[in-house]
Amino acid sequence: MDTTTLKDIRYDKEFIIGLKEYIREKNPVKPKYANAEKVIDLIEENGLDVIDKYCESPIEKQVGFALFTMARMLGLFVSVLSPSQYNKMFMNEDELFGTELGLAKYFHASELLIVPNLPLKCGDKKYRADFLVVHLPKGKRKHRFTLLECDSFQYHSTAKQLEKDKIRERNIRGAGFEMLRFSGAEITKNPSAVAGEILDRCIYGKK
Repeated sequence: MDTTTLKDIRYDKEFIIGLKEYIREKNPVKPKYANAEKVIDLIEENGLDVIDKYCESPIEKQVGFALFTMARMLGLFVSVLSPSQYNKMFMNEDELFGTELGLAKYFHASELLIVPNLPLKCGDKKYRADFLVVHLPKGKRKHRFTLLECDSFQYHSTAKQLEKDKIRERNIRGAGFEMLRFSGAEITKNPSAVAGEILDRCIYGKK
């Protein structure tokens, strides 16, 4: 995905709202139901509020807003859920991946699901993922679950913290998740490139 023309953009809620008309012109919505555009507006505004509320650091917000924006610019219908909404709708008590039937029903309209600040249980360990991204690739029956980690220098630079991060990553991967990690410097320099790489990996399966 070409992100070179977007490298100087800094993302926030107002910026995304300002792009709506452009997105609609490039990817016109074809409503299947009455008031579909109003429903989409409501979902998008609520989604941006969720990113704003649940992301705990500026670099997390940059990733969340950039990912949302670029997915919409590609014409995808993006949903954002809070951790509690996601758990209530999809998660069985001891099942990390939720139910395929529940996801299939929800994804009848949505094409990409973003969940910020999601608690995870891996065996007897409890973690928090900066983001969970869920996508159902075309022609596939199983959803692709990808965890995103935003590593700021402040909290991920000491030898002790790096050791904890490695152990944490092994445990999470061992539970069956794919994981993408980005440094705070990468995100600050070009959040669009980070979002583009995430979409390439999560949607198109590029390595």
